[in-house]
Amino acid sequence: MADAVRLLLDAGPRMSKGMLRHLLPMNTSKILLATSAMLLVGTGAAQAQTFQTLPAPPGAAAEVALRVIREAEHPCPKLTRASRLPDQTIVAVCTNRENYRIFSIRNKAGRVMDLAMKCSAAKKLGISGAC
Repeated sequence: MADAVRLLLDAGPRMSKGMLRHLLPMNTSKILLATSAMLLVGTGAAQAQTFQTLPAPPGAAAEVALRVIREAEHPCPKLTRASRLPDQTIVAVCTNRENYRIFSIRNKAGRVMDLAMKCSAAKKLGISGAC
């Protein structure tokens, strides 16, 4: 998995979704992208300068959260709660009891990507403070 993360970091904006789907199963690829971003944010790894973390996109917390969660094709039948934190990221809870942290990153090429990180994935990876 470390090689896949390295490949994602090296390819960055040059890697299309189609290329990524050929490398990894679809669900894994989306989780891996969000996870790699959170790992870089949370661990202070040497590659942390590759990404700049940003607040979640502007707008009503519930609308933004639901849009970003659905764009990532995460299952979320309905949103039960969404709120902005002091750092302007969003914590959202879905009716299926899945929690998400919504934020954006800017890669070294300047491309901004909105991400929905599953809190359960962060917990499994030992990332504290993510949700």
